[in-house]
Formats: sequence, C-alpha cells, structure tokens
Amino acid sequence: MFKGRLGSPLRLGVAGAAILVTLMFTSPASAVNRFATPNGNGSGSPGVTCTESPPSIPASAACSISQAFTALGPGDDLTLLGGSTYPPIEATMDVDQNATVHGTPGAPVTIPMIETVGTAAFVHGGAVLRDVQIVAGVIGDLDAGVQIFDNGMIDRVFVDAGFNAGANACVAVNDGPVFRDSVCWTRGSSGAGVFLSVAFGQTHTATLRNVTAASTGGNGAGIRASATNPGSNQKVFATNTIALGEDAGTLADVYAQTDGSSLAIATVTLDHSNYSSTDTLNGGAITDAGANQGTPPLFVNAAIGNFAEQPGSASTIDQGTANVVNGVGLASLALSGQSRCLGSAPDIGAEEFAAAPCSPPSTGAGTSTPAVPAPAKKRCKKKRKKHSAAAAKKCKKKKKKRG
Repeated sequence: MFKGRLGSPLRLGVAGAAILVTLMFTSPASAVNRFATPNGNGSGSPGVTCTESPPSIPASAACSISQAFTALGPGDDLTLLGGSTYPPIEATMDVDQNATVHGTPGAPVTIPMIETVGTAAFVHGGAVLRDVQIVAGVIGDLDAGVQIFDNGMIDRVFVDAGFNAGANACVAVNDGPVFRDSVCWTRGSSGAGVFLSVAFGQTHTATLRNVTAASTGGNGAGIRASATNPGSNQKVFATNTIALGEDAGTLADVYAQTDGSSLAIATVTLDHSNYSSTDTLNGGAITDAGANQGTPPLFVNAAIGNFAEQPGSASTIDQGTANVVNGVGLASLALSGQSRCLGSAPDIGAEEFAAAPCSPPSTGAGTSTPAVPAPAKKRCKKKRKKHSAAAAKKCKKKKKKRG
C-alpha cells in the first residue's frame, strides 16, 4: 500500500479506493505472490493483480511498483524485478503486516523517494523488507527513512535519509523490530543512523545484527536510544554492528538518554561491535558486553555511502560472532550478497570483506569429512614399508584370497 503526503492514503479514484478498503478490512484467503518491474504498466496482469511476471509476459506488461503496492495485502510476497533503479515515488511505501517485499540478493533494486514528507517507508508487524535500496528525501522534508514496527524486519536494506536536518535513517517503533545486514545512513545534522524510543511506561526491545548505523551530518549519533515518561524502558541489543556518529556537538557514536522521569531506562548493549565514543543522559546506559572494537573502520568511501571495508580494516574484518543474540542469528548473506562465512569469523558491519572463498561446510558439530580409504593394493604396499615381515606375510594371504 502507498500513502500520500503526511501519511494520508493516496487518492486513487473509486476503483483504487475500493482496493484500499478491501485490503484494510478483510483478510486474504491465502498469501499471493506479486511482481513488479521498473518499466511495468500492468497491461498484462489481469485486473492489475500483479500476479504475472516475465517471461510469461513482457517486462513492460508487468505491474509498476505503484500498482504492486496498491495490490499488496497482508502476508503477500512482492518481488521487485529488474535489479536496477525504479522510477521515483512521491508517496510513502507501506509494507503490510506479515508481507515480504524484496529484490534479488546481490542485485538490489533502488527506489528513489521524492517529495516525501514524514517517513519514506513503513515496515509493519511481521513484515520483511529485503534487498532494496531506499534513497529518501531527495527533495522532500523527511523525518525518517524507514520505520520498522513490532516484529518487522529490514534485511539487506540500504537506507539513505539524505541531507534533511534531524532526519533519522532507520527508526524502531513498538516492541521487537529487527535490523539485519543493513546500512542506515543519514547526512542531515542532528539525525541518527538508528533511532529507538519508548514512552508511556511501555517496554520495547529492538535488535541490530550486522548493521552499519551512520550519521555524518554533524551533531548526530550512529545509535540513539531514548525513554520518555515514568517506567518506560527501551532495550537495544547490537551485535556485529558499526555505530558511527559525528560528536562535534553533544552526541556520540552511541547515545542513550531519558527525560529524567522516575524509573525511565534506555539501555544499549553492544557486543562484537565497533564504536569509539559514547554518551548518556539521565537514566541512559551503555553496556559493553565484550569483544567490542574502538578503532574506527576503514571504509572504501563513506562520504558517498560506500561502507564496504578496505583490506586494512582490522577492527571489523573477522571480528564478529556467529552466536545467536536476543533470538537473532547470523544471516547467510551480507548486504551486497556475499557469503557471511568468509574468513575466520563474520565481519562487523553490514558488509563482508571477501578475502578468500568460503571454507567447505562441516558434516556436523566438531566433525570433518572422512577421508576416502585407499584401494586395498595400496594399503598393502604401505604396510610393507612400515611394518614387520609378519605384516607383509599377512598382506600376501589377502592377495591369495582375492585371487
């Protein structure tokens, strides 16, 4: 579903309104696989259901991304074909509950979001957004690149929140959002790469796994956690995560704060992560759970959003962990589609440095692939060399039996 400026539904006419009403107030009988292409017009999809795709129909006859999101319902799977840049969107991209929207691993689609006010994309409870690059706020007045609700997840997603002052790239809403193998980048001043907040006495938990959270516009934090009102509790678990802030002002790479209310708590717990500065306010707390790195990473070119590691980035390459943390395990692929099993351990951050091919998988815990035994004749020859005359005589008897 798409929403227009300020989060209100787009005006789609009578037919479009009927589709929106159906999606909002009825549950589909079963999940539907839908498709979109960069140059699609929906002419080959019956009733613009977006269930047809190349090669059964021409790419131009498949659905456009706007048509596909209009048809998208809870639990559906939407494949964004093409592996290239889609036409700019002037509305909020809305991933329904339990739906999955994805491009192709290693060839993500790029979606420019223009004239966007508020948030460029919503990922609702149980939904997944994967293998997509969102370039937000090219022209508009943006507050957030992506908001992830409840148990929603972004996986191998690159978010560029642009130069909007105060804009946060990725925002956690409610309890249970997961950020994995993704880059959350804002270039505006006073914004956060990942912002997490709670209020009204609630307890929220969010998990970051192999995330690069970067704020490069000045006076911003890579990770910022906040709790407001008495009894509010914001918990953040960051594993294999890079937090990069601009601490020329009052913030840092990792920042935790409360409004000073009674029993308000905001805690960021980091392990196997990379950050060099922290700051807290009132009841904010930052916990070092071990194996963290303080030397800044060496990126290929962070100024233009290339957060891949250079060969000499010793503080991130092979410094991560494969352990499950807060119920979230290591994914098989990194942001750019490369395997996570390169090197002696996973890297810290969204990318994985490809220094060598993956090692062959083990056949089981603590075991290795057994060697194939040599033919009988070769075994006998080896015994003659190594053992006594009695062993050689025994070998001769085996030969007679085979004869």
